[in-house]
Order: sequence, then C-alpha cells, then structure tokens
Amino acid sequence: MSNDLELLVDSGAFWDRLRRDIGQARHRVYVQAMTFEADRTGNAVARHLSASGAADKRLLIDEYSRHIVSDKLARAPRYRGDHDLQRELRDTRRLDEALRQHDVRVRFVNPVGPLLVRFPFRNHKKLIIVDDDVAYFGGINFSDHNFAWHDLMYRSSRPELVAFLRDDVLATWQGNNQRASAAWPGIRLHILDGQDNPKVFEPILAAMASARRRVFVECPYLTFPFIDALREAKARGAEVTVVTSAVNNWAHYRDYMPWELARSGVEVRYLRDRFTHLKTILIDDTKLYVGSANYDIFSYWAQQELIAEIDDADAINEFRALVVQKDLDDSHAATDGVRPVLGRLRRAELRLLGRAMRVLRHL
Repeated sequence: MSNDLELLVDSGAFWDRLRRDIGQARHRVYVQAMTFEADRTGNAVARHLSASGAADKRLLIDEYSRHIVSDKLARAPRYRGDHDLQRELRDTRRLDEALRQHDVRVRFVNPVGPLLVRFPFRNHKKLIIVDDDVAYFGGINFSDHNFAWHDLMYRSSRPELVAFLRDDVLATWQGNNQRASAAWPGIRLHILDGQDNPKVFEPILAAMASARRRVFVECPYLTFPFIDALREAKARGAEVTVVTSAVNNWAHYRDYMPWELARSGVEVRYLRDRFTHLKTILIDDTKLYVGSANYDIFSYWAQQELIAEIDDADAINEFRALVVQKDLDDSHAATDGVRPVLGRLRRAELRLLGRAMRVLRHL
C-alpha cells in the first residue's frame, strides 16, 4: 500500500511533486479546488497547466472564488477601497479567458444563488488527476494564503483509485454532485454529495466515540456532533488530543472551539507559528480519516467532500511520524482563549446555522 500512497506534508512538497507530474502529462490534467486565486500561487498553477502537453486540460473551481478572496468577502462595503483585493478578484474571474487561449477549459460550479442563500453549499473537494496514472487528494487549495498554511495531500498511483476520482471530477464537471464509496486493500474513499452526508459520517462518529486508547485530531474547525463524539470517547477513558491553532481565520470557531473542548475535558494544543488547515482523525493508531472534510456542521450538512479512510499500517506509521509526532512536538498546551459567554453564544449561532442548512439543502 505505501508504495502507491505518498504523503506530502505542506505545499512545498506537494507542489514540487505536482508540477513534475503536470509537465509529464500527455492525456489529461484535471485540477479541482474550492479556492483558486489569481495570485502568485494560482498564476503558477495556471502557467504549468497552460504549458502542459496534455490533450485534455481542465480547471474546476467552486464559485466561492468568485466572491471570497484571501478569506474576505470582496464585495463587502468595508473592502471596496481595498484596490489590491478588488484587482485580485477581477483577475480571478478572468482566469478562464487567459487559460482558454492555451486550451485549458475552466468551469465554476455551485452558484451561490440570490442573496448568497446557497453560500454554505460548497464543493469543498481538492482533487488533481494526471493522465490515468496519478491522483492527488487532501486539503490544499491554490492561493498564497492556503499554500502558507500547514496542510497535506496524498498522491496515489493505484489505477483503480485514480479512475474512481477521475470519474468524480467528470461528474462534478457535468453538475452532478454524487455520493459514492469504493474500497481497496488499506484504503476506502467516501465521496459526499452535500445531501446525505450524515449517513457517511455516522460510522466515523461511532468509531470516534468508541475509541479504546486514544484519538488524535488535527483540524482548525470542529463543532458538534464531532466534539460530542470526542467527549464520549474521553468519558470512556480514551486519551483525546486536538491540535489546532490559537488564531483562527473564522471568528465562530475561534470563540467556540476552546470553550467547547475545555468543558469536554479534551487536551487542546496550539501549533506554534503556523495556521493548521489539516483535517485528520487518527483512532487507536489503527484507523486514519483524512481528506477535504472539516469535522464541523458545514461538512456535516452541506458540502461536497472527499474522505479517505486508511487502515494500512505502513501509511499510518508514516502519518504518525510526519504529522502526529512532529505536530505534538511543535505545539504547546492551550492555556487561554476560553470565554464561556462567547462560547455559548457561538454554539447557539452554529446550531441555528445547522437548522437553516438542513432546510435549505433540499431547495
């Protein structure tokens, strides 16, 4: 298994590997991301796509990138005077014009609807397909701020897995957000359609809650029902550790998570100096969940996602060495940031958002 599943930690390792694959492609290169911005990172990817000799080149972007640049709602009144931001927004929207000149097809998916009513319903997957030989999946988007974050991608050369993910990219290209699962020795992939996500998350929650020895989580965005499962594991005697960041790019999580995790008795550690964008759960050192899905209400109720369930011993040992041990060493125990009043307020707001998404997802 470890021979055809390569762990790439952080954007440097990922981009070094990807640009070589793109340069050698002959048949197809498909790139899918939720965030793709016309900054240094996005333009570098665009140049390599343009220069590729592949016959079929496609860039698939969620419409999120037509509205959010560098985590800012670009059309918000307070950003109208930010000329650099507005220029980057215009450049991002014009990507398709420049790329089409080099035979790269660009498609934006998941319209946000009038008054942004469908804004929570994003295609959150990050996938790259090169020929019929290589697939990448994980959590890294294509923008400067995403490339600066701590994150990971997996590269697989297993033909059946590549074909499975290629078919999903093509389905998304046609506007079909599918739900599917497939398994091979050592790994199982789950594609979430944004409609029936709780059915996919149910066994993950059960595995978390029934952990016998330990649960390791690294994620910047955690909410119920996942924190509830961690609380249950802790109550049953398992050691539960969450690595996250002291500074969060979304205020709801910054206010909610420290309070909720502290009252659950979970050990919280803050990664030093960097924002962690990983979405990982390791249970009893035998089962690893990793992919694009955050363990929050948006992934649970609304977003199209990909989750890999890995139980290959070599792959898990590599993850423990390159991620778990390293990030535990590079983090410190959280000793502040717990504000009960704000925590309760944010929890109430998140519960209202969850109820709204349950209604809106069927419209």
